[in-house]
Amino acid sequence: MYRVSQMSDYMTSAASNSSNIEQLTSVPYTTTSAISDYISNAAALLDDANLPYRYGACKLLDYLNYGSILDPNSLSKDIVTAAYTGISDLDDNLNPLLFKKSVAVNLLPLLSYQKIYFDFLVILNGKNIRHLLIM
Repeated sequence: MYRVSQMSDYMTSAASNSSNIEQLTSVPYTTTSAISDYISNAAALLDDANLPYRYGACKLLDYLNYGSILDPNSLSKDIVTAAYTGISDLDDNLNPLLFKKSVAVNLLPLLSYQKIYFDFLVILNGKNIRHLLIM
């Protein structure tokens, strides 16, 4: 049996390049089209670092290796591309954010990031820090 990763009991292992192992039959997922709709329809707000929200969302998804996340037919692709790349008039063939076909993507990396980020903020605010102190 061919394994994509080296650990066969790891929850993201694959039996082959075309099938999952049994544990992966029901993981949370979404499509790149749904991500594109969400980012495209997001209000043009600034985050806590005074950066455009769309920039931060694209950057995080890029760091988490979600790949191309924008629909080429999106009405706000130019706005989102400008926020992320800083280039306001980028040809579609050169735009790294545009996908050719929407695919399903696993949400576990994004959900894990959210959990870690939330836990960090809780510690930063001084709540629930007692269990981390070494006596």
